[in-house]
Amino acid sequence: MIAWCALLGLLLGQDPQEVEKLRKEVEELRERVAQLQDQLAEDAALILRLRQALKTLDASAANPGPAAAPGPGGENPPAPRGPQQVLRGRIEYVDAKLGFILVGLGEAEGVREGYRFEILREEHTPGGGPPRLRKIGVAEFEKFMGNERRMSKLKVVEGNAAEMRAEDEAVAYRDVETPLPSPPKAPEPVKPGVYKITGKAGSGFVVNYGSREGAHQSQVVMVYRDGKLKAKLRLDTVERTFSVGNAIEGTQILPVEEDDQVYTAEMRKTAIGKVRVSDEKRGGIFVDVGMNNFGAKAGDRLEVRRQGQKIGTIRLYMVDKFHSWGRPEGETQYKDILPDDTVEVVPEK
Repeated sequence: MIAWCALLGLLLGQDPQEVEKLRKEVEELRERVAQLQDQLAEDAALILRLRQALKTLDASAANPGPAAAPGPGGENPPAPRGPQQVLRGRIEYVDAKLGFILVGLGEAEGVREGYRFEILREEHTPGGGPPRLRKIGVAEFEKFMGNERRMSKLKVVEGNAAEMRAEDEAVAYRDVETPLPSPPKAPEPVKPGVYKITGKAGSGFVVNYGSREGAHQSQVVMVYRDGKLKAKLRLDTVERTFSVGNAIEGTQILPVEEDDQVYTAEMRKTAIGKVRVSDEKRGGIFVDVGMNNFGAKAGDRLEVRRQGQKIGTIRLYMVDKFHSWGRPEGETQYKDILPDDTVEVVPEK
């Protein structure tokens, strides 16, 4: 209390600018303390997870699980190539020195000897686009951990364990050679590169695009109707003749329906929209072309047409999900461009 009074006395005798400067420094120190407290909480949670993982390792070493039962001929039965359904979990612990990881999947989740897992990390794309999964490596099941076999030890067989970290995702390679007993819908002939939605399977959508056409697990495909992007799907189940994908969060613009077209890459159309506003005082030229519906980006050059005749060009400077703002380029003026004029992409040379 005496110290605070002394400090207050000093402050009262100081210049107001100095007082304000000290006040800002105190606020900055408070913010820094709050950040350090948050970081300490995160570090404490990580330490707790690592300690639990180490206890699991110790328990597994003291109580190894039973060996696989031999087959009728005295030999061990062949190990399965992978699960029939999607099997994924999170990394709980990484030992970079010994080259193994622990994942939060065990015997109860259906992990078996011989299973291999793709290690993936979700990364955000520039400009606020949908997140993408980047492959970090591959790890193979080695043994269950703990008395209740709730975790699995995976040996890293591709990539570097040092680059893997807790919370990365482990997705098991599925046994695509053995089809499901009842496919959601019989496949039909397709032309390469263009597929379609053939039905639903739970919360997912069935696509007549399978491993024989090059489909692979976690692949992202685009759903269109009449040239308009509806959603992006991530393939969670891949069979030889079909796949099942779920809409990626934040990418669904319109409901996905049967017979919608599916592309393995985004379409880039030439005629892409119309002018809605052309007013210099309101910030420029407003067009219904955006990042989500046509993949537009700042810097794109658009050609303005009216009844098929070129009127001028504009350059986009601000792009939103479904709309953009641009400015006239070259000799084009605001008065030349009117609402409902058509805008088309001009490929850069």
